[in-house]
Amino acid sequence: MSGVKKLALPMVLCFFGALLLFGFGPWLKQDYVSSAPRTPNPATGQVIEYNQHGYIVFFSRRQELTLSSVSLTGTLLILAGGIFLSGHGWMRGRQWR
Repeated sequence: MSGVKKLALPMVLCFFGALLLFGFGPWLKQDYVSSAPRTPNPATGQVIEYNQHGYIVFFSRRQELTLSSVSLTGTLLILAGGIFLSGHGWMRGRQWR
């Protein structure tokens, strides 16, 4: 297998992890903040306080869990890609200065 094919999976993992963390995550958070109430709403379950740079809104448990899982998944994908990259030995023989 060529070196490019060996690096394809780790690079794809890192790409999608970064896309989740820096693309979809912030967009989803902004979408939630813009539609969330400014006062707690027990009827809809939006009672978890979230402070977005002084703008206080209230999320539901599902919204908070979704935001956390997007961040966790993105971080894990980047870490998995990095672990795979380090295991391929593409940096062996090079000295760090």
